[in-house]
Parts: sequence; C-alpha cells; structure tokens
Amino acid sequence: MPRALSGLPCQQLRPQQLLLPQHQQAAPPQPLPPNSARHGRGSRRRSLQLLLGLCCTPAAARAALKGRTACVTGASRGIGKGIAIALGEVGAKVFVTGRRKEAVKSTADLVTEAGGQGVPLVCDHAVDEQVKGVFEEIGAQTGGQLDILVNNAFQDPAQKDAKSDELLSKGAKFYELPLQIWDDVHRVGLRSHYVSSYYAAPLLLSAASSEWRPL
Repeated sequence: MPRALSGLPCQQLRPQQLLLPQHQQAAPPQPLPPNSARHGRGSRRRSLQLLLGLCCTPAAARAALKGRTACVTGASRGIGKGIAIALGEVGAKVFVTGRRKEAVKSTADLVTEAGGQGVPLVCDHAVDEQVKGVFEEIGAQTGGQLDILVNNAFQDPAQKDAKSDELLSKGAKFYELPLQIWDDVHRVGLRSHYVSSYYAAPLLLSAASSEWRPL
C-alpha cells in the first residue's frame, strides 16, 4: 500500500494521485548521466523523486509541491536537512524543527535560498509539550493545515555519553552497551515519531482534498 511522508497509508492511491491532479499525467523520470547522482542539485532532485515515490519529472514535482506546507522534524543536520532543502527546491514552505536554534535557523535559511520558504522552530522531540507547541504554531501560521510531515528526529546515543561513543566506535555488541541506549533511541526515533504524527494528523486531514490526500 502506498504511504505518505508521514508513514501512514494513502488509501490505495497510486503515487501519481497523491500529488498530481487527476487530469495530469506524470511522465516517467529521466535517467541521470553516469556519476551525476554524486553532484549538486541533480542528486537532490533525484533523491526527492525517490523519497516521494513519484513517477514524474522534477518539473512535475515542482508544480505539485509549490506552495505546499511541510514539516521536517530533526532537520538541523543530516538526512532531515537534505530533505528540507530538497522540498525547498520545489517551492514548498518547510517548517524545520530541532533542538539547536542556530542549526535549525541555518537549515531554514538554506530552504529559502533553494527557492522555498524555511521556518525554524526550536523543539526537543523528547518533550511532548514542545512537540505539541510546534504543531500549534504550524497550525496558527497555515490556517490549521499541513500537507506533508517527515518524521526524521533521532537521538544519537553516542552524543550523550562518551563511554557509549567509545563502545559504539569499537563495534560493541548490544549487551555490552548501557541499557539507557535503548531508551534514548526509542524515545527520540520511535516514540517521538508517533507523538509528532498524533499532533500533525488533524492538520494533515484538514489539508486533504480530492487532488491532495496526504493521509
């Protein structure tokens, strides 16, 4: 069954139907030249196509996503940062969340530079009340709607504990690591995704229409 970026089922809709009006037919993606996936914007555009599961060209993706609203959690660095910028490249308004104010603002600025609108929102996804506040703020800015949710927040257990960092770098087995690692990884990386989806679901459903159905 196809799934939205939120990870929830899309009611048996084909990928093209998730984003494109029914009267538009998406062309198949054009193959990239050899090694081009390693370089710049071509790579990011290709990544966006794979991320969305679309059989469409970058131009079609831009037409479908321009002006849409998205939230990418944990987007201050890494995969989340790349997804946020890619969504900016196709003209989306992207709410960027993360714990570090400077890093979140940096990603939001890059989203804007890429052609979208980046909005930084500081949030510790281990704290449910902060997550709730983020989606209340998104709702206030968008009239109670959100088109896309990308659950990406994750807590690296090595960041909290030097000993765990050392053990992980040496390839330690799970039973050689502190039990706290399980709690850290699943609190921010599994449970936090459920919490974000919980607060985002009413906004996603409000944004649904005959031509756009994120859930």
